[in-house]
Amino acid sequence: MKIAIGAYACGPGSGSEPGAGWEWARAAALRHDVWVFTETRWVEKIRAALKDEPELRLVPVGVPVPERVAWREDFAKGERTRYVAWQFYLRRTVRAAHARIGFDVAHHVTYASDWMPSGVAGLPGVPFVWGPVGGTSPIPLRFWRELGRRQLTVEVARGLISAAGRRAFGEPLSRKASSMLAVNHDVARRFSAANPRVEPNIGLHLDQLLAPTSTVEPAPDPTAELAGPPFDGGPTDGLRRAVFAGRLLAWKGVRLAVAALARREAADWCLHIYGEGPDTEAIIDAARRHKVSDRVILHGLRPRAEVLAALRGCDALLFPSMHDSAGWVVAETLALGRPVVCLDIGGPAMLVGEDRGIRVPARGDVPGGLAKALARVPAAVQADRRFDVERLPDLLDELYTKAVT
Repeated sequence: MKIAIGAYACGPGSGSEPGAGWEWARAAALRHDVWVFTETRWVEKIRAALKDEPELRLVPVGVPVPERVAWREDFAKGERTRYVAWQFYLRRTVRAAHARIGFDVAHHVTYASDWMPSGVAGLPGVPFVWGPVGGTSPIPLRFWRELGRRQLTVEVARGLISAAGRRAFGEPLSRKASSMLAVNHDVARRFSAANPRVEPNIGLHLDQLLAPTSTVEPAPDPTAELAGPPFDGGPTDGLRRAVFAGRLLAWKGVRLAVAALARREAADWCLHIYGEGPDTEAIIDAARRHKVSDRVILHGLRPRAEVLAALRGCDALLFPSMHDSAGWVVAETLALGRPVVCLDIGGPAMLVGEDRGIRVPARGDVPGGLAKALARVPAAVQADRRFDVERLPDLLDELYTKAVT
């Protein structure tokens, strides 16, 4: 088949959304002729990757947008406006390409939020595959006081905008979709009329992930101390090691994790934090206020190989995010055979399930619940193979066949 894939982010060798975009496009190109329409910054990286895999039947097509909306900011800021604008320019580009090529299926991947538009939808006579589709479930009211005034204002605005977007874009897209993938059960329930299949927006090369020597960058010794700026909590010898990796935003719940360390049940744990963001100073203040500064180490933004080494050597991923749709780092941790402690909310809870860690109820004494979970978290879990990229070609064949029949 001839497949048009719209992937705003498509980065070979990357994690999160760029990595997901590449893996879905790559999997499709193993068996189909694929044109991947992506933001121009990814085109050269894709061409370089194609030199290593010449068997891939894939053509990258860069879709630029005018400089007046060409912000290169964090996706949570001006980049969202750029993304929406890009979808409208994508629509024009992919329709022109369809007139020449005649696509059999159009597929939207990456940043496929259930409240944003899709430029590849609605090609005349062409079935549309939507997803994996994410959507941020609202933060429970119980956590609003954790956010602070500024972040609370952002979340209220996000809720209003996303609700309007679901009506304007999400619902029409679900009606157009011949096949739909949802990254968690919340999204599936929201668009149940589309008969969605629940599937995480995650594809991992498990053979590489489980073999430290095969990573792109050399992995450091996972048992070594990895202290770094901006805050070194001091020696943590003899303590069990929890890791958090992600953007340091209030709703990611890192301050809840810090508060958990102050509880008696977590007295033998330290927390290594990888990432950066506007909540950094608040996290440092929380560590001092709870008198656990000697057990909290902030490493800042580190190379991917170093973060994977930390996950491989940890006793648990502590990830109390309040509204993640999926959770790439959760999947990586589970694939490495390490347990996860998370809140019983959204995508992370779905990935962890009943037997791959502990899901803490998002009510009552949440820091206390996290601390108790750390005290009884299993030493290891069976390496989780659900996210292996090897599953994707068969899954896409199934979706594309369903779409055209």
